[in-house]
Amino acid sequence: MKAYINKICNYIPETRVENKYIEDLFELPHGWIEEKSGIKGPRGMMADYSGFHPELEMSKRIFEKFIKENPDFNLQEIDCIIAAGSSHTSNVPCGVDIANEYQLNNPFCFEMGTHCSGAITALEIVKNYILTDRYKCILIINAEVLAHATWSTNKKLSKTAPLFGEGASLVIVSNKKEGYEIGEFLTRCDTKTTPRPLTVSLEPPSEGETFFDAFSYFNEDFKKMSYAEKISVNSKYGNMDGKAVYMFLSRNIPDLLDDTLIKNSLKKEDIDWFIPHQANKIINDGLAQRYGITQDKHITIVEDTANISSAGVMTALSVWDNKIKSGDTILAFAFGLGMFGISTVLKKV
Repeated sequence: MKAYINKICNYIPETRVENKYIEDLFELPHGWIEEKSGIKGPRGMMADYSGFHPELEMSKRIFEKFIKENPDFNLQEIDCIIAAGSSHTSNVPCGVDIANEYQLNNPFCFEMGTHCSGAITALEIVKNYILTDRYKCILIINAEVLAHATWSTNKKLSKTAPLFGEGASLVIVSNKKEGYEIGEFLTRCDTKTTPRPLTVSLEPPSEGETFFDAFSYFNEDFKKMSYAEKISVNSKYGNMDGKAVYMFLSRNIPDLLDDTLIKNSLKKEDIDWFIPHQANKIINDGLAQRYGITQDKHITIVEDTANISSAGVMTALSVWDNKIKSGDTILAFAFGLGMFGISTVLKKV
């Protein structure tokens, strides 16, 4: 028995925000974002939503989009739903709300948090579920609302917050031979030599510095919210040591990819497409070049979406799906808090 990604979907919020708007917020020179990250924008932000559970709202939006795109799919086949995004504001897994609202057949629902590597890590988990016949049709949702959850216009975060956008990916995995066969996985975790390059603080943004303050230009309702309401969602922020992240990638990712190919009995020349974590186009372009991946094989969307965390890899696969032919082999990897890296191979059937 094998496991396959049968269906794939992506969602980018309709509100699009230009780099210039964000650079003005942080008093950055115009062009700074594109120069440092390759992000050209405009990126999606769910600036029409002011509720307390943005990841649940985005999960419902992408699920509704999936239904519209796949009207013949039998939703009652879904027997497990995994929320694998970075933000979880509700005490109840979002899969429970989706199952209840759409009257699904009591699927097992849970959340997991490996942040930017969540989509690929979830694939490894569900592959084992399929191979052991534990579940037969599994839904993975990566609803990324990091701007809602971590945005702060505090100037000391000016090198981190401007790099993020919002978006979601969704995949259906089963043993049906259609879509993409899921290969073997490999992981790397560097807990010794990398001094916490990605960190999350529980200190809330100050009044006037939250997501809702930053994007009130797009939504008048944000101006009516109290500070307590704003930080009920926007209650922490992330910070990043860019140099340490780059050193982790340089030191670990090439070996990770080499060993992933060996584990899948492949060579570099067998790879038709390369999908890295969609965090920084400039870094990814450099990594692809050093690894011998030509630009025509390099799948990238970060220049249009900004960093949408764990949703990036599967969104890139969804966007490029029509260009990928039957028999094509894809090498994909992601990395995140830890520092943790994970890689696998997908083959279109």
